Amino acid sequence: MQEQEKDNEILENLKNFFEYFHKIVKPTVEEYMEGHVDERRLYLACIVLYHTKDYKNQCKEFIDKFIENNNDLKNPFTSNDFQIINDICDITKHAKIDRYTNKRLILDKKSITINYTHVGEGLFNVPFGEATFNNAGIFANSKAIQERTGNHSVSLDTSVRRVLIMIDNLIKKLNGAIN
Repeated sequence: MQEQEKDNEILENLKNFFEYFHKIVKPTVEEYMEGHVDERRLYLACIVLYHTKDYKNQCKEFIDKFIENNNDLKNPFTSNDFQIINDICDITKHAKIDRYTNKRLILDKKSITINYTHVGEGLFNVPFGEATFNNAGIFANSKAIQERTGNHSVSLDTSVRRVLIMIDNLIKKLNGAIN
């Protein structure tokens, strides 16, 4: 009987994870992506994406094993993009960020640049898949980003989009496996 209760708990937690993603995360991120360089919407998108980890952790063992057994899935919660989202969430707080600085890619709000035109760089100096009209967007740059990614800066739009896609793919696969 205990095994059945555990299975029911996992299914209930997965249902909550799926529901949170579809009702809150996906619409919030899509609203941000449809907007034009909106810092407030960026923060909201990052916060709801970050909180998916809390839902995932309600059935951590099951999901981690599922990801491990599906070679075509990337773990969104261990990616550099998710670390960037975590850092964005932390810099929205009023606290000084001095913990885990060796893991962080963004330490403070000074690392965030809102570029409405990116005048002078031109479309071809932006990494493939990260350009937007007139290269407008919200970018982060830091020594840690340069060291870890080899890029001068990263598009936060791209990080948000990548994490959304990875979580969406995970949920689709999980949903297919349990139904």
